[in-house]
Amino acid sequence: MFCIKITETTKEKLPKMLSLLWDKGCLHDETRGSEKRIDQDLVELAARNFRESGNLMIRHFLDQKKKFGFRITEKLLKRIMENDFRDEQLVELLWDKCDIDLKLTPTRMKSLAVSIGRIGGVSFLNRWLNDIEIDEEFIEVIARGKIEAMELLLEKRGEEVLITQKVLITATRQADDPQMVSLLLKRRAAGTTINKDVILAASQRLSKGSKVMRILLDECGSDTTIDDEILQEIVRNRYEGLDIMKLLLSRQQAGFVVTEETFSNAARCNNQEMMELLVNNASGSELPITDQTLVAVADNPLHGGVLMKYLFDLKGHDLPVSEDSLVSIAKVESETSEEVLTFILERWAKFPTTDKLLEATSRHLRALKLLLDRRQDCLPIRSMVQKILEERLINGGGVFELLLDRQLVEVDEWLIETAAENADVLEVIYNRNPQFAVTPKIVATAARDANSMRILLDRQKDRTLITEDVIKAALEGRNSSHVISLLLTRLGPRQLPITEDILIFAVQKQGIESLRLFLEKYRDLNLTVVWQAIWHDPGVDTPTLARAARVLFQYTTFEVSEDMLLRFPAMFREEPDYGFEFPFDDFVRSCMRHRISLPTTESAIELVIGRSSLDTIDIVLEDHPDIHLTEKHIEAGKNNPRDDMDQDSLMSLLHSRMNYS
Repeated sequence: MFCIKITETTKEKLPKMLSLLWDKGCLHDETRGSEKRIDQDLVELAARNFRESGNLMIRHFLDQKKKFGFRITEKLLKRIMENDFRDEQLVELLWDKCDIDLKLTPTRMKSLAVSIGRIGGVSFLNRWLNDIEIDEEFIEVIARGKIEAMELLLEKRGEEVLITQKVLITATRQADDPQMVSLLLKRRAAGTTINKDVILAASQRLSKGSKVMRILLDECGSDTTIDDEILQEIVRNRYEGLDIMKLLLSRQQAGFVVTEETFSNAARCNNQEMMELLVNNASGSELPITDQTLVAVADNPLHGGVLMKYLFDLKGHDLPVSEDSLVSIAKVESETSEEVLTFILERWAKFPTTDKLLEATSRHLRALKLLLDRRQDCLPIRSMVQKILEERLINGGGVFELLLDRQLVEVDEWLIETAAENADVLEVIYNRNPQFAVTPKIVATAARDANSMRILLDRQKDRTLITEDVIKAALEGRNSSHVISLLLTRLGPRQLPITEDILIFAVQKQGIESLRLFLEKYRDLNLTVVWQAIWHDPGVDTPTLARAARVLFQYTTFEVSEDMLLRFPAMFREEPDYGFEFPFDDFVRSCMRHRISLPTTESAIELVIGRSSLDTIDIVLEDHPDIHLTEKHIEAGKNNPRDDMDQDSLMSLLHSRMNYS
């Protein structure tokens, strides 16, 4: 339901299209037994659609609310209100009709008011503002949004609104309208000052930073000290840093200390004009240009080439060029690094061509040509080849062609085995020598990459022996499902030795799409054995296990025990920077979708209430009206850790179903 674009010419067809999808069962919530109700996730996806398309679909669902079993949820209201193309009349209509589905408790009103404050929906905010608890967190959220919402808050609840240091910093860093900062400065509490943290916040803004900084400087005068920490934030700011720097220089006394770190950050993140401002206003005679400055220039994807020329014009051959700095530049993952490296090598023509420099430069075709012109004997070819293949360079094929053209490398068994996983290099070898020998090791190595395997199948004219080791190698590679799909298409299912152990291995390697491809073609395997193996395997993480169950349930059924439910947590995050997954809910919904019975003991229902989403809990209780809820279940609900759980609705649901007899 997402990414649907409805035009003036097609919107008349929308009701018919949605009715057709409904009649076909495409919109049904498959986790509900015989009851036909629209999948709430689809409704929320529809609300996020292009421009007016989402509004039109929600209007249609609302017009036939009873038919679709459509409910107005807090999440849906937020989705619609945060849509830049929201229909104000539609929002009004949803508010008018939401009382049946959604009890507007103080907690929920505050949560919704946060969404409204971000978009400046003053008329909606005005409805509840007198009933909302005002705290610092709420004021911070309003401070990030539209100034009209903050003005209303100050007008109606001004005596309770305390503009603290934290609120001022938040607005300085994130407010869309710079005048929000001006408004808060006028209403700030005693002790709330324009301190260093406020100046840092303005320095970090990616838009309107100079306007916010001007407001701050107008308020505090020329007393602000611009130290190295503030300078570093300014030069790191690619979007607003230059204008902020100009403003500060126009307001403050010229001349400041430029440290090595500040100069390097400017070289990495900004342009020549910023560098010139630092050079021209730096106090002291010596500029802090080090080898790290050159590496930073190479890491600047937009201005690196220009900055390298600027520094050379400034310092000439006094720049600190060394083997270590050149190797470090060659290792930089940036489109500019080769340009900077080549620029330096062209101007330092007599720089020694060491093995270390050759190996590091193997990733850069133009720079490597320069070095190979300077040295032809005793080259570290094997090390260079291994580095090219290990790093899977984008231009690895071009580098290999250079080595082959200069007869520096020979196409032998070692080279092909080493290169078989790198499709660009393997294609160069195939074009040069279409009859290259193929060993079992080459097949297994090529199986880790779909394009490499395609080249190998072309070379073998689809007469390649595929062993279990080859399949396992494919499952260990990147995008294993592409390789499996290729093998099934080119060789056919009979040529692949797929066993229960292979299915287990696929799950262990998180190859869920490969598992799906196998199950489509191999229907005579013992899937109970597969399930027992993977759910007892502690090495299989719970999101992967839940996804595997979703695929397996399409082809088999088995008893779900309470011990199985215990295996799945409510929330799972692989890395601190990753988003949360919800394996318990995913597993339970898969069971419901495929009509696989769940245990309904008191402790099992505690798990469901303590780890599932509100929708899932609602469906489980609806499907099992004889379940006796106790205070233990209430407590499990209160302790449900899901960050998207609507506690008000959950408590209301549980109390309404609780049997007090």
